[in-house]
Amino acid sequence: MGWGIYLRDHTNKDGKNDLFYRITSKDGSFKKTIPNCKVEPKYFDKKRFTVSAKSNNQIILNDTLNKTTTLLKEGWNLYESGSYNWEELIAHINGAKTNLDLLTFINTVIKTENTENIYKGVKDVYGAAKKVLVRDISFVDLNFNITNKLIMDWKGRVRSATVETYKYHWGLIVNTAYERKLTTYRYEPIKKWKTKKDKTTIKGNPYVETIKPEDFLNAIDRCNNLMHINGLASWLLSFCLRGMYYTDFCDIHTKSMDIIFEHPR
Repeated sequence: MGWGIYLRDHTNKDGKNDLFYRITSKDGSFKKTIPNCKVEPKYFDKKRFTVSAKSNNQIILNDTLNKTTTLLKEGWNLYESGSYNWEELIAHINGAKTNLDLLTFINTVIKTENTENIYKGVKDVYGAAKKVLVRDISFVDLNFNITNKLIMDWKGRVRSATVETYKYHWGLIVNTAYERKLTTYRYEPIKKWKTKKDKTTIKGNPYVETIKPEDFLNAIDRCNNLMHINGLASWLLSFCLRGMYYTDFCDIHTKSMDIIFEHPR
């Protein structure tokens, strides 16, 4: 079970043999000759899948072998993890693109292995990460540099409690992919990613600071267009409704209230 690179039995007139790879699993066996890869048997390292420096064209041959082993490792790891079936594995080895992407991985593997609340949190952090990167996210983005960029951005914009939630679920995505050998980076928190506790009221609720009246009046003078005026009007409505969150506007149309006007006599 697994894969390997081997020498063909036939030796040509130059004393060289073709190299081929074989993949064997419970679902079948597949082998294929590696194009333009011939070597004298004495120069082929069967354990490392490399060619000795004494061989002609060893640089080109080793480059070809390195690309081949990388493709075989990736395909086999995806197959072992259950992300690929046998046909998809063979297609991958032959250079075909597959439909596997990070969002599919989240909606299948992570959703299956976790509770509905955790799955929802993973979908939320995926969306939050897309907003920061302003593009779709792939397995390539599951690395330290992207993780650092996301967390530092979140620390500067959202509440500490939200950052902690984002970190937990982003780490879950990264490490689930790492365990299946789909990425080489393992998520481990570092000191600079720590957040300060949010200020709370006496009752333990989040402490919210608001602007002063003079700040709002100064903002009026700085309005340059209708969008600015509408923004201030929206903020004022929110403030008058005792600090209603902007997301609540999405549900305001579902509310109803009966108002009865009686003509004074």
